[in-house]
Order: sequence, then C-alpha cells, then structure tokens
Amino acid sequence: MKRRKGIGPEEAISAARESASVVMRTAILGANPRACNMKTGVGKDCPWRDKLAFAPGLRKKEAMSRALAAVVAVTPLWNKPHPISPVKRWARPHPRTMKLPLDKVHKLWDELSEFPATEALTACAHLMRTLSGWVDGDRPAWLGVVRLLSGRAALKDSLRGWRQGALFFVDPLTPQELALSREADTRTSGFGMTTEALAATCGAFRAHRMRDGFVDFKAFEKTEHYQRFYTNIGVCDRIWVGMPVTTQAESFFLIDRRNRSKRFTASELKLAAYTLRGVLWFHRRLMLEHGLGIAQKPLSPQERRVLRELLTGKVVKQIADDLGLSLHTAGDHIKSIFKKLGINSRTELMALWLRGG
Repeated sequence: MKRRKGIGPEEAISAARESASVVMRTAILGANPRACNMKTGVGKDCPWRDKLAFAPGLRKKEAMSRALAAVVAVTPLWNKPHPISPVKRWARPHPRTMKLPLDKVHKLWDELSEFPATEALTACAHLMRTLSGWVDGDRPAWLGVVRLLSGRAALKDSLRGWRQGALFFVDPLTPQELALSREADTRTSGFGMTTEALAATCGAFRAHRMRDGFVDFKAFEKTEHYQRFYTNIGVCDRIWVGMPVTTQAESFFLIDRRNRSKRFTASELKLAAYTLRGVLWFHRRLMLEHGLGIAQKPLSPQERRVLRELLTGKVVKQIADDLGLSLHTAGDHIKSIFKKLGINSRTELMALWLRGG
C-alpha cells in the first residue's frame, strides 16, 4: 500500500474532531452502523480514516483517542442536519414546549362569546366541529355528568356516584350508536375501565388519550366493553377532556378517531386541552342549558325549549304560540323551570345565566 502524503498535527486534530462528529451522528441516527467501531471510534466507511491513519506527528492510537475525546466538545448532533441521514426524529419537540396556534384558538373563543345565550347548543356544535377539524377527529360529542350519590354510597359505587346527565352529538347517531348510547345510559355496572378512571379523578381538569397510560390499555382491549363500545364501531383512539364546573357537575368533550390506524398525537391532545381549558364560562353555559349542576332535577327536553324562549324575553303567550302549547301548559313549564333552578322570576333567571350559575 502506497503511503499517502501526511498532514500536520493541527489539521489532524481538526480531522479527528470532524471524524468524531460523523461517527457519532451516524451511530445515533442509525443510518450507517458500519461507520462506527466502538473500540476505535472509526470504521472503514469513515471519510477521514485515511488521513487519521497516516498523520505524521500523531500516532494512530493517539489520533483515535483525540477523536473520541472531541465528541465531548461537539454540540448536540441530533439537532444538526447531516447528509448521511435525513431522519429528524430527535428534532421532535417535547409536549411541554410545543407551540400552539394561539391566534386561532383565541379567535374561536371570541366566536363562542358572540353566540346568544339561547344558542348554547349551536355554539357547542361550532366548537366541536372546529376543534375536531384541527385534530383530525371524528364524531365529537359533549357529555354533562352530575353526582347523584355522596358519602359512603358514593365510595361503594364504581363511578363514585357520578352519572350521565346530558349527551349531545354534532352528527346524527347511527342505529348501532343509538342502541349503545341507550344501553350506557341505563347501566348500573360494567361501565368500562376508562369511564371508571375518569370518575376516580373527578374534581380536576384532565385530558387523556386512550393509550397514554391513564388505564392499562392491554387489559382494557381484552374486555367486552372495549369490543362493544369501541371496536364494533371502529374507534381506534379517543380524546377525553374533562372540566369541573361545580363540585357536583362536570363537563366532558370526546373526540374519536375511527377506522384509521393513525392515533392522536401529544400535540393534538395538548391543543384540544388548551382550547377547552380556557372556556370555563362556556362549560357552565352548557350545563345550565340542561339544568345540570344547579337544578334539583335535570330539565326535560320541553322545559329546555321553554327556557330558551324565556331567555329571549318573550311573554308566555308568545312562547306558547311558538312552541304549539296551550297557555296553561307553557305556564306550568315555566313554574317547573323556576322551581328546579331555585329562582322566582325572570330577573333572577337572567342574573343566573349571566354569572354562569
């Protein structure tokens, strides 16, 4: 083998540093394992191998030693672009430092505030469609839950005394979904691991994905509940965002991802959580829409319709005409609403609505 012309000591050190950089980049990113020899730090594919081997004034062993020592001085290599490996998996930001599209979130909050008090469900549909589009989700839903049991009775209950009070879907339910919804509403046991886990953490804001560890997913996917309520309707992932409204009422938003292999990312969960965390007043409005959290009993569908008419300032006769009710029936509904909400007049009703309960 013909001896090549050597290089000086300073150039050899620079070559060693560059060699270490190449070797460590290659090893970390896994693009070319042959370029990394753990004993010498240089493999046969290293572009600086020949220069290091024939550098006069520096023995090969010393050059290799300096090459490895130079790694300490090299800045984090996974943040630097390198032609050997275009992979940028190490450049993925940590969930805590992810940047959120704050401008469009704040714009959505402003849009919600512009909806009249009588159009809470319309505003809810706008919120869910927008947020579902941002995170590429399917079939968003809102769920209002109330605590019906307390004390020892609640401790013995698998849901700590919490039960569904209201359910709202943006899209019409399929017959299969409707049957499952009715079944879930009448169940007294076997609620599912995710539902029980959410009930166990009541009283605090929380946001979860199906596989982020808040339940043992491997055990959950083997249950009958998972097969019936998730697999059979194509749910591959779900986001839950829960917000305490009062000590006795909580508001939940659910977003599915169906019939797809791609799951929700940490950034998508964070976006959903941030968007819904900043509108506590809207959660309260949704609960009031159904008489949850402050009413002795939930309002019936007809009472909710009458309530929306009351909030527009219409007199009893106008309400009766618009809803196709008799004057006497409309008056009875108004009395029932006032009794359930613990108020005595329209003035108190408006004050209750404006302060969000």
